[in-house]
Amino acid sequence: VALVIYVDDTFIISSSRKILDYLRKRMLKLYKGTYEENPSLFLGHVLTYDKENNLMMSQDALIKKSLANNGMHDLKHSRSGRVPIRAFIEPELIIDKSPSHQRLRSQGKMDMMVLLGEVNYLTHTHPYLKFAHGQLARIMSRPKDEHFRIAKDMMRYLVGRIGHGVKFRQDLPQGLYIYVDSNFAETNYTGIVVYLNGGCIYAKSLRQKYASRSSFESELSGVSEGVRIALYYRAIARDLGMNVDKAVVFNDNEAAINEGKSSHAGGGTSKLRHHRIRLNWVKQQYQRGLVDLVHVRTTENVADILTKPITSEEKWDDLYAQLMGEC
Repeated sequence: VALVIYVDDTFIISSSRKILDYLRKRMLKLYKGTYEENPSLFLGHVLTYDKENNLMMSQDALIKKSLANNGMHDLKHSRSGRVPIRAFIEPELIIDKSPSHQRLRSQGKMDMMVLLGEVNYLTHTHPYLKFAHGQLARIMSRPKDEHFRIAKDMMRYLVGRIGHGVKFRQDLPQGLYIYVDSNFAETNYTGIVVYLNGGCIYAKSLRQKYASRSSFESELSGVSEGVRIALYYRAIARDLGMNVDKAVVFNDNEAAINEGKSSHAGGGTSKLRHHRIRLNWVKQQYQRGLVDLVHVRTTENVADILTKPITSEEKWDDLYAQLMGEC
């Protein structure tokens, strides 16, 4: 039995009809409320099934509400809105914080903080927005005109995604799989995507806060974070009674994968203490049999969509389809 409670909304899942009916009757006796068999909506998430009995979660109503709240109810999808963001956003170093230099958070009816709060909730069913959301969040307290244009382009892309959502497909592997990717530049980003029961349940785009001297060290830091998240969701899945013996972590850097699987002690080629600690911890989890580390081709690493702006529409469409379960 899984019992999900959020304020006054409750979702009951059980493999036993007898137990489900008992819980429903007991709860309705103790607390006045209504009951819906096989609900199609929960906390703004619409649940729909196709002919193959695959589940899709979407949030079309929230997309439309967010557009209306920010003065974009008539926004149209266009050819220029084929990707949600096309460049990194770097906040300016603010030295003078006097009122004369303060910028308004809003332009017209668009409030950047309100918009990003709504977009953050939309990432439950549109996880590819994590990178764009993270970039705009860096400047949300003092946005400039160009940032409002970027936010509008992001919403323009989202208009074209109405009717879409994360799919959980029965023809895909049902285990726990984590895809990890990291870029190597002046600022390194790590993208993490978690799949369970044939669909994406979690996505994360984070800016690395420590220095890396090579792509190997950058990817190694990402793999360490991916293994940490893998163990977290493995524990949750087992608490729910799911048969998840080992989480599989995919990465496209063969050197980082081989080093994480090697049995010898040490920190590889890195002399930086924080990299040595992360590597040895990854080795321990692999040797304990809690995770498996697998190399995957770059074109098949869906986490790449969360590490940088992807301006190639063909590449974006391919990664998007993989992430959302549409291919």
